[in-house]
Amino acid sequence: MERFVGAALALSLWASAAAAGPLHVCSLNAWTTDPDPAGLNVRTGPGTQYPIIAVLPPVQRYGRQMTLGTEVSITGAKDGWTRIEAAWFDDYGMGGDDHAPVQQLFSGEGWVSGRLVSLLLNRDRLFAEPSRAAPVVALFDEIGMGADAVEVTRLRDCLGDFVKIEGNYAGQKVAGWADWTCANQVTTCP
Repeated sequence: MERFVGAALALSLWASAAAAGPLHVCSLNAWTTDPDPAGLNVRTGPGTQYPIIAVLPPVQRYGRQMTLGTEVSITGAKDGWTRIEAAWFDDYGMGGDDHAPVQQLFSGEGWVSGRLVSLLLNRDRLFAEPSRAAPVVALFDEIGMGADAVEVTRLRDCLGDFVKIEGNYAGQKVAGWADWTCANQVTTCP
């Protein structure tokens, strides 16, 4: 009986691992959006079942409109989670005359939920697949607003220079693959 239970457990674990998506490798920067005062958990793997190895600070509020999150370097994605290799905070001079130096907050490999990171889009379209040759699923200059008007609410995946996002644009939900992203929180990138 014990042998059967052990084999069933091993088979169950193998099936769970096989059902999980593959690790996609990419290279891009983003920022955290978690307002939880306790901070954003960095985990050892892509899921809440993995141990916490660091906690990043919650978004910082400057005035009524401006919030700044911790910036992260994303190197991969799996199952809606993003793999990071570094995290730092830059107040972009919002803290007053004394521009605080950039604070390195994390270095190494860790994972954060893709629903708690964001970035800006610099291209006026989203693609169906991570390729510029793929069909366009959303075009942002149709109503006179550019790609930087997209509120990115979730990073679902990434591959190479592409990131799969979910977001809002002109009151509509949008989703698709984008390249030419920007991680500057106070202005658009060239």
